[in-house]
Amino acid sequence: MTPINLDTTRPAEATDAAGDRFSWKRVAEVARYFSTVANRQLLVYAIISAIFAVLLLLPLNGVAQTGIFTLVFSVLPILFQLAPIAFAKSGDTRVVDRMLPARASEKFTFYLLYLLVAVPIAVYALPEGAMWLYGKIPAIHTDAMMGVKNMHFGNPPVIICMNILAAVAGSMTCLFVTLYARHSRIIKAVISTFAVQFTVGTLGAVYGMYAVFQAGFNDGLDGKMMSPEQQEDFAHKIINDFSHATPYMVSVISLLAVYSGLMLWLTYRTLRKRNL
Repeated sequence: MTPINLDTTRPAEATDAAGDRFSWKRVAEVARYFSTVANRQLLVYAIISAIFAVLLLLPLNGVAQTGIFTLVFSVLPILFQLAPIAFAKSGDTRVVDRMLPARASEKFTFYLLYLLVAVPIAVYALPEGAMWLYGKIPAIHTDAMMGVKNMHFGNPPVIICMNILAAVAGSMTCLFVTLYARHSRIIKAVISTFAVQFTVGTLGAVYGMYAVFQAGFNDGLDGKMMSPEQQEDFAHKIINDFSHATPYMVSVISLLAVYSGLMLWLTYRTLRKRNL
């Protein structure tokens, strides 16, 4: 991290600086303080994203292309959500961090701008650009990959909203645990982040199991079995339910939004209560 002047002979000035109105200049100073960690992480993420972008444009067969796509877009959300652990990799510097002559709101603003703007750009810009470019290069097209690409860019708004909120919920959980935990911060942050994603996945699985059980129960009462065509229609119905603003999907999105807001509030409270 960039050294910062912690001259204890001028405590009043530091207190006054951190005590007046919100200042974007001090946000920039906080960013400068964390610049070594942030720049290193952004560089690593940009390199990984560039490699992924190249892999997505390789002229391979359909199975290989879709396999690479699945790998890439499974890893990218993990990189995004675990980004806050970078602030714990160099040891516990929180005692020094708390002495920065900046308001808690200014530190909070830096974390949000870095984790929710800079990191997503570094992680997603090149792979998403590669997927867009893939559609412009017929020579490398395969039927399988074109289907995946169209599905990737054709997600309905409700799915996009849920995916974004799920990723933000994971990232903000990771940040809160990184700032709050006293010991084993990285391990706890990783576990808590994956716990959030497991919970989100479970919510979808629960709905699917409920729908299957309900259909099976109704058919059982009628004394009949689903035909293969009915089973296929039923599968399409479940997928369709996940693609529209059904009451269940609205409930899940609302739950994710409330949870993300809670993590933001807890993070700000941690910075404020532990701010010198």
